[in-house]
Amino acid sequence: MTERKGPGIIWVTSYPKSGNTWMRFLLAHLLIGNIKSSADVNRYIPGVGGSPNERIKLPADKPVMLKTHWAITCSNPLFNETLGFVYLVRNPLDIMMSFFNFNLLRFMRSEKNPTEKQIAAIRSDYIDTFIGHRGNPLGGSGGGHTNWLENVRLWHTASERYPSVMVRYEDMLNDTQKEVQRVLQFFNHEISDQKIRQATHKSSFTSMKKQEENELKKKQQGFFYKEKYEKAHQQGIRFMNKGVSGQGFQYLSEGQRLGFLEAFGPTLEKLGYHIDPDSGDLQLDEHPLGEITPLDEAPNLGYAQVQRPVIRKPD
Repeated sequence: MTERKGPGIIWVTSYPKSGNTWMRFLLAHLLIGNIKSSADVNRYIPGVGGSPNERIKLPADKPVMLKTHWAITCSNPLFNETLGFVYLVRNPLDIMMSFFNFNLLRFMRSEKNPTEKQIAAIRSDYIDTFIGHRGNPLGGSGGGHTNWLENVRLWHTASERYPSVMVRYEDMLNDTQKEVQRVLQFFNHEISDQKIRQATHKSSFTSMKKQEENELKKKQQGFFYKEKYEKAHQQGIRFMNKGVSGQGFQYLSEGQRLGFLEAFGPTLEKLGYHIDPDSGDLQLDEHPLGEITPLDEAPNLGYAQVQRPVIRKPD
């Protein structure tokens, strides 16, 4: 473990499409408050790792929360400042289908909606590629968040060295307040049940879906509205897609089901996921992800400043 030079970074981390946005909304409402928009969440818990030229300024006297999808490796010097982390894990079957929707949002440029038959063909090809890659093949420049297997393995190993809490997306769906209590235990924070209920409500899928529609209507920059996704927005594709568990099995052929279970099954079993190979039904063991290792004391949080290069459109 490299010695930190500053107060440290508390990472809110996961493989993409694993509930990171949901967790950031929860933490922003719980630990910061007065959150009016998704841009506020981005400001207080900014994401890093999306651009090789981004500049991050950390305060000299307070720890910060940062979001990342990168695996924890020595190649990113920011990881030398790790104070602890919250890691979210999700069934890669659901990640795959959520990613498929997100890739439609990212890359759809046509004015014309694709037919259901066209979408089904694209989806089947994507499923094959996802299984073969062991994760999203369009995961970002530099391979920073690797594939799903490596991302999970590296952060799980890091939990033996740093204060941390690991949370399953499915447990958050089943009992959000219980998982929030586990995360607050990591932060060494005591918060009233009423405030937890309020934060849970404000961060619910329904509330965030409503916020997305409001921000799209106003064309308000933040998580949800981005000008480059305008065509996809117009065709009804949304960042907040379904927010459910078990949505992907029905789209897999028999061969794809076997390939998925062969690729991901052993790691899923270690994480307490048991998928029926015929029905896709999911059974969960209770908290097999290791003990919560809390921070030494509740952090007095500061905020990092993240600057990204402005890409100008040609005249």
